[in-house]
Amino acid sequence: MAENLPIDFSHPSVKEYVALIRLQVLTPLSILVHVATILTTQFIVNPTLSKILKEYHHTSITPSTSLVGIFMVLLWGLQIGYCFLLVIAWSDDTKKALVHGTGMSFVFANWIMAAYAIALSTQSFIPATVLIAILVIVLIFVNLRLLIYYPAYWTRPLDYLLLHAPARLFLLVTASLFLPLTVFIANKHDWTLPRHDLDYAWEGFAAVATSGVLATIIAAWRRDLVWSAGTMWILWCIGGLKPKSTPVMIGVIVFTIVIPLTFMASLILHMIYGGRDEGRVRLDGEETMRTPPAANRGTSNNQGGNHEVQSDVWG
Repeated sequence: MAENLPIDFSHPSVKEYVALIRLQVLTPLSILVHVATILTTQFIVNPTLSKILKEYHHTSITPSTSLVGIFMVLLWGLQIGYCFLLVIAWSDDTKKALVHGTGMSFVFANWIMAAYAIALSTQSFIPATVLIAILVIVLIFVNLRLLIYYPAYWTRPLDYLLLHAPARLFLLVTASLFLPLTVFIANKHDWTLPRHDLDYAWEGFAAVATSGVLATIIAAWRRDLVWSAGTMWILWCIGGLKPKSTPVMIGVIVFTIVIPLTFMASLILHMIYGGRDEGRVRLDGEETMRTPPAANRGTSNNQGGNHEVQSDVWG
């Protein structure tokens, strides 16, 4: 029947339009399944996720479920905003970022997250480890596509808030918390309460230090507020459930201090030296400032108006 319609479905614009319509239908469905699955396994199924992780399989980095819950509620709220952005997007750049940046990968990520919650609920930790590893890989590719091909700009704040921020927070919580936690449990590096062991302390410190060092590098290099603040919250989640071994708590405290200090220092240095570079006269032979993609495509109404976020606070 589609062949009889007077529409060229092979045209790139038509393909993008159809892909956007597909995302408008499948993305809210995948988020609904993701949220409903986690809420069901947390509040209805017995034992609940929190009891499995806190009592039956306690590890050196087991987090406070209430603090993780706040993080997840924020992530779900941003994902709901992402669904609204799919509907109200008017900029061609935003539509391209939605279709080619996140696209169906974000839909698959939500389905994988739902399957991961089910695997945890049934205490099938080897499949859960495989699922969370696949999810991290998918989200890494999503964030790399957004970072390289569809960077955020100050002139499109909704793109950053509802497109880039949920993708980064989703990757952050899965890679920094869920992946090492599941790996520890799958390798039997856990114990059952009320026995308060403090074993595997240095493994826990390695997980905390890896997340902290990465966040520190990102704070210094890109001044990414979302990643820096999100990592600090993840560290608070880990340190918020006692008891914790001394190495783990030292890692939590040190990087909770280092990350914001690095972010502020990088921001101040950029404001000082970046302002000097912008104010001086360009000499012959020096490269000019890179213009946003919209200006390169000849959209005169946006020329000179966009400034890439990687040169500013948002990272």
